[in-house]
Amino acid sequence: ALVEGVVNSTKRLHRIFNNILDVSRVMANGVKVHRTQVNLFVIMDGVYREFREALEQRNLTLTYDSLRGLPPYPGDPDLLYKVFYHLVNNAIKYTPDGGSITVTGRVVETPDLGRCVEVAVEDTGIGIAPQDLDLIFEKFYRTGEVAFHSSGTFKFKGGGPGLGLAITKGMVELHGGRIWAESPGYDEETCPGSRFVVQLPFEDEEDGEETEDETAE
Repeated sequence: ALVEGVVNSTKRLHRIFNNILDVSRVMANGVKVHRTQVNLFVIMDGVYREFREALEQRNLTLTYDSLRGLPPYPGDPDLLYKVFYHLVNNAIKYTPDGGSITVTGRVVETPDLGRCVEVAVEDTGIGIAPQDLDLIFEKFYRTGEVAFHSSGTFKFKGGGPGLGLAITKGMVELHGGRIWAESPGYDEETCPGSRFVVQLPFEDEEDGEETEDETAE
């Protein structure tokens, strides 16, 4: 148990270090977008596989079948993986044991961004207070108190430096897109849930960005 605890702590510190590096790179405009045709279902499937043990421990369900029908998106597979990794990670943290996380996707026409792929991550968690809906995308910001009431090693409301959503926002904006959060409010008893929406425009390939023909799988 002691060895396992040391290993988990080491992994946790490694993730925090990488997150700090990601934030620093985004702030310094040091992230290069390498575009290719990305299958978003494959990206999310990889995220699911990474979190499968945590989901099982917490008796959480993650569904993302609707992403199968999306057309390939011209984006950076590594950056998009981080976007959905952090969104699912956030949903797991703030959804009590036995809850559900649903990822849906569709293509939409917007007046300002044009044709976009829109992916929403919705959970049955504790929700977000109205005054926090914009603040949660700021660095080092977390909602509520960090409490540990879960049977799994991946804790409900588990701690962290509060960088994941800031990284997500930065990676989305590097693709010319936007992200926002929706929630009826914050309540640990009734769990009103929250919904994070990402819109990524198809027509945002700027000069100087590398574009490849193959589809990332």
